[in-house]
Amino acid sequence: HRAGCSGLAGERLAAHGHRTIGLVIGKNTDNTVDAREVGWRETIARLGLVAGPVLRQPFNRSGGYDAGRWLLDGAVRPTALFVGSDRQAVGLLKALHEAGVRVPEEIAIVSFDGSEDAEYSWPPLSTVAQPIEEMARAAVSALIDGEGEKHHRVFEPTLIRRASCGCAESETVA
Repeated sequence: HRAGCSGLAGERLAAHGHRTIGLVIGKNTDNTVDAREVGWRETIARLGLVAGPVLRQPFNRSGGYDAGRWLLDGAVRPTALFVGSDRQAVGLLKALHEAGVRVPEEIAIVSFDGSEDAEYSWPPLSTVAQPIEEMARAAVSALIDGEGEKHHRVFEPTLIRRASCGCAESETVA
């Protein structure tokens, strides 16, 4: 449920006092808007926040790094970012580190995926985790029991709080 992930991320950053939140998101080749961006925009509006820059880069570490370099060159820098994937966020962290920008003191970050990279980056990334095991079980069940029927299911993400957003202690929040 990618739109819901943006809500969790935006709410967490707003809870830390951030009012301008930017977005680092991938480029869709089919010109559609990613659900994470839709959720980010809805959350910004719902909470009365200011939409920071939207940086569109590939969903990989180098894309996150390039987004970080662009952000550092910009005149306006948000105090917080929602990053569309943990891999992008790892590249972003590298660019910020090289420039001496402190996370979360100068820019707070929450990313999406819940990958192992998030736990082992520095600082550890707050991330909105997908319920991968539950999703896999549902996919296998649909293949075995579905008899060719298409089903749409929404899976609720989980926020894992870590240092990159300003949380002092790691905690998983459903």
